[in-house]
Amino acid sequence: MKIEVLNIVPSDYDELVKKNVTHQILQRNEGGFFSKVYSLHFGKRNLKKELSENNILYQFGWKIFNLNMSNKLYKIIGAFCIIFKLIFFSIVIRKSNIKVIRAQDPYIMGLIGLIYSKVFTLPLVVSIHADYNKAFEIGGAKLSFTIFGSRKYAKLLEHFILKNADLILPFRDHIKKCILDDYNDLDVNKIKVFPIGISFDDFDNYAFVDIRKKFNISYNKKIISFVGRLSKENYISDMIEVIKIISYRDDFIFLIVGDGLENENIKNIVKKYNLEHLILFTGFQDQRIVSNIRKISNVCLALMGGSSLIESCAAKRPVISYNVEWHYELVQNGKTGFLIDEHDITNVAEKILYLFDNEKIANELGANARTLAFSKNNILYTTSIKKDIYIKLLND
Repeated sequence: MKIEVLNIVPSDYDELVKKNVTHQILQRNEGGFFSKVYSLHFGKRNLKKELSENNILYQFGWKIFNLNMSNKLYKIIGAFCIIFKLIFFSIVIRKSNIKVIRAQDPYIMGLIGLIYSKVFTLPLVVSIHADYNKAFEIGGAKLSFTIFGSRKYAKLLEHFILKNADLILPFRDHIKKCILDDYNDLDVNKIKVFPIGISFDDFDNYAFVDIRKKFNISYNKKIISFVGRLSKENYISDMIEVIKIISYRDDFIFLIVGDGLENENIKNIVKKYNLEHLILFTGFQDQRIVSNIRKISNVCLALMGGSSLIESCAAKRPVISYNVEWHYELVQNGKTGFLIDEHDITNVAEKILYLFDNEKIANELGANARTLAFSKNNILYTTSIKKDIYIKLLND
């Protein structure tokens, strides 16, 4: 039987292209379990794109008529346009063989998914990708979901969506625990960990790129790398403070790979501290470049990480992370890297220098990190877990 799925996603497709992570959309077929994947995204522009024969992406945009959408009136008009598009999208659902609706947040995406699930009598699964409470603690409304600036109102909506979902799919054990701590009236049997997976084969087989030559880095310098969004939730400012502490050494370079809201602010701080000779901003890079950067790094900094932490471990390099969220699952002190108390920048600096000066130990930690990540996050393993979850859902 052909089984199709609808994913409702808050991400702007153009931003995913910029970050070079569109391959993750193709993985939504869960290793071929779904014969066809429909993805409904929300961003600045309207879009329909066939990513493959069996993978179709629609995007509803709030930007209309190329008008300046900073004007609140235009945003309101744009919102009404999206509502009408959602109504017409019902035609796509009706003509398809969609058997599962997956919303990729427990807020607006979850509400849209819940409405569709009730209208078409389809099961709704809600995947939880982040600790929204922690994100709000770090960066407020800019990093988490709020209603009129309030997490309290947002959590009322979250609770409503989770209560009415057929399955709740947190990406990690840590997030599952947070959900149960927040809402003790939820049925624990409908909460299934939906682990992140990466293709270790793809990661290993990217073509070699001489990163030192590409970015004009001396072959005598050690490399610290961070790959991800330049945002408060990733503790990017803490990383600069760490580099300031060890700036008396000139035998290393810190590569910051990515972009984000804090980009200009961080560059100004780097300039203020006179650290330009120790820090290189590369901007967004494709996966081929990213994998090569990780593989030659002496230290991978993932103070806060999701897929980036898994990829750092896959590169067989030692990782330094904060002891927050789920990091303890992959970062084991003195075995795969170092797990540091949140904001303890002095300890982070000390561990970086320790790894610089103990290359044999660093290599051992990196090898252990790779082994552990493969056992938990190899996409063949995680896909089998996801298939089992969907099979049970559809059989029930």
